[in-house]
Amino acid sequence: MFTRVVECRIHPGKKDEFAARLRSEVLPILQKQPGFVDIIGLVHDSDPERSISLSFWKTKEDADRYAQQHYKQVWRP
Repeated sequence: MFTRVVECRIHPGKKDEFAARLRSEVLPILQKQPGFVDIIGLVHDSDPERSISLSFWKTKEDADRYAQQHYKQVWRP
């Protein structure tokens, strides 16, 4: 198994919107990718503008393929 770690900043007051977008927009795209296993989104307790997303893949090649082909589409501003 392989894990990708993505850290990002969330605009103030947008934590709930970020979580909803992760579930409704990002997760369905990831679920269609070969080798995708799961994703976990975390928000820092003392810094709610800081977020880390962990995506789990069967192989590094699966994660790399996603990163090259779909990552920019999923994480657009």
